[in-house]
Amino acid sequence: MKSSIKDLAHCIIMAGGSGTRFWPLSRASKPKQFLKIVSNKTLLNLTIERLKPLFKNKNIHVVSNISTNKLIKKELSGIRGVNFVFEPKGRNTAPCIAYMAAKISYYHSDNDILVVCPSDHLIKNPVQFRKIISAGIKACKKKDQLVTIGIEPSSPHTGYGYIKIGELIETYDGIKIYESKGFKEKPSINKAKDFLKNKDHLWNAGIFIVRAGYINNAVKEYMPELHRGIKKISKSFGTKKEKEIFNREFPKLPSISIDHGLIEQLPSSITIPAKIGWDDLGAWNSLENIIGDKDAIKIRSKGNIIKKQDKKKIITLLDINNVIVVDTPDALLIANKNSGQNIKELVDLLKQKGLEEYI
Repeated sequence: MKSSIKDLAHCIIMAGGSGTRFWPLSRASKPKQFLKIVSNKTLLNLTIERLKPLFKNKNIHVVSNISTNKLIKKELSGIRGVNFVFEPKGRNTAPCIAYMAAKISYYHSDNDILVVCPSDHLIKNPVQFRKIISAGIKACKKKDQLVTIGIEPSSPHTGYGYIKIGELIETYDGIKIYESKGFKEKPSINKAKDFLKNKDHLWNAGIFIVRAGYINNAVKEYMPELHRGIKKISKSFGTKKEKEIFNREFPKLPSISIDHGLIEQLPSSITIPAKIGWDDLGAWNSLENIIGDKDAIKIRSKGNIIKKQDKKKIITLLDINNVIVVDTPDALLIANKNSGQNIKELVDLLKQKGLEEYI
């Protein structure tokens, strides 16, 4: 029997980030993806909901850190058949994806397709998102190249990676597929302004589609150290020692992102421009248009971002502009809005002062 796209496609949801820029709401015991920041559902649950119609439950793989074991299983207890992979130690995205590609190749086939997605992004148009992912799977299957999802920039953002778009290759169900002409990581403000003006670059959404065997071969060629480590683990697939060897060898893998370690090295790839209401929710600043200052009573105050957990507590602002205020039972953050990307510095300072219980 001929396999359908749904049989061959696997969704890899990366749910291991710490989300320190959302401190003090995000903690080591409850990272950003487990927070109900933009709705009454967690970011992880929203991610699963928008992807689930495209995949069989048995082909959904949630990868996280072992410290979130109980939290994730409780969060997704209503979804039967989903696979969980708990890394004994976080090693960034390249080891995660290389391991999952090797595992899916072994237990399924080299021709199975991986759709890799972060678990903590906002996508306001899930219907269009699914159309784009479906077109990307078809393009990946036909062209056998890595497919990235690019977001049309709305500002000269210097915190995102960029994808340079090339010639139109094909159209699937109304979705245009372009060649990719390279990647630029976090450009200067002047370069970002040029990208926006020339309309030839897209924000890299961190979502990509690729055949499992393609990743295996690319890791072998461009990341030999990682390949050797994955090979040690993959030799145990299907044996009684698989879990033991994974837990022993995975922490030894080099810690590097898939973008730097592999994707930027590829001689060619494909990209799909997407208008899906995307935001990577990288810091409190990204929530200005979502939550704003509705949690505060204010006089002559504007441009603020206010978040509180205690509904009975009143937060008042008088002649205060452009600040972030986040109130939790054991910590209060007050920051200049322009410093929203630097909240990790506070988390690091708490560590230095031995205040790990607040992290």
